[in-house]
Amino acid sequence: MFKEFQQLPLNVKIKMIATNGIEENGIDLGGILRDTLSEFWNTFFEKCTVGSGTKVPCIRHDFGKNEWEAIAKILCFGYKTEKYFPYKLSKCFIIFCFFNKVSDLSKNFLLFVGSADSDIIKEALNCLSNEDEFENMEELIDIVSRYDSKFLPTKQNLKKLLDEIAHKEFIQKPSYIINLWKPIFKNLLSEEDIENIYKKCTPTFRNINDNLCLPNTLTKEMINTYEYLKEYLRECNDDMRAKFLRFCTGADCLIVNSPIAIQFTNLDGFQRRPISHTCTSTLELPTTYNNLPDFREEFNSILNANFWNVEIA
Repeated sequence: MFKEFQQLPLNVKIKMIATNGIEENGIDLGGILRDTLSEFWNTFFEKCTVGSGTKVPCIRHDFGKNEWEAIAKILCFGYKTEKYFPYKLSKCFIIFCFFNKVSDLSKNFLLFVGSADSDIIKEALNCLSNEDEFENMEELIDIVSRYDSKFLPTKQNLKKLLDEIAHKEFIQKPSYIINLWKPIFKNLLSEEDIENIYKKCTPTFRNINDNLCLPNTLTKEMINTYEYLKEYLRECNDDMRAKFLRFCTGADCLIVNSPIAIQFTNLDGFQRRPISHTCTSTLELPTTYNNLPDFREEFNSILNANFWNVEIA
């Protein structure tokens, strides 16, 4: 659809089809659209990007000008309609797409390579800067070799070498995509907007906790349940917190200035479960939990199911 539009449609309504082929009952008042955007970008990250903690689009033989332009239009559409932004895209890559400006190459590269390689690089940078002996040089050489480095890392060249490799991965290799996306992104966001998105939209505990909105009056049972929720979110990793956000709001990232309203129920026994209303970003929590493990078990079973049938708006 987006391959055919010259101008972005802003009044799209979504209908979800369940795995059994039957249309779900939910009415799209925003939550279903956010869920569709989340599903699209998760699929895109799996099939069309490289990188671990942060993603960079990669060229595919079956994707041409129309396909890549359509993806950029979907990004603009998601932001303009729901303030949804795929924050997993490399910030360095995005800033170059918008402003033709290179920034934070080494910092983004540490996210790009994943935690294991990142730990080795950080250790090397620390040891070499302090003139300490670095014991994992073979592993460091293996890392830079995987990115086709023409030089061996040394104390004198390591920082420069990492910047050069990062520039190749973030700017040079996806240059065809960047050139197609630049005119579509024109005037969509300021540099301050992008900084704000990457700071506030990522599913950290602090960001989510700052967006939870409680009723004015709380009972002791409500407070206990809320404490279970906070402890649960604190111990989750980013992937689980993203699932939590998608369960509550439809979006797997935080939507700026869109709080999650917490309400409480008395559901117990086999009926006890968290209930969400994604169109209003509302989460209903039973006050009948006796401890954190019970709360954790029930919430994990829901989030790990990866399928939540939409029954009501």
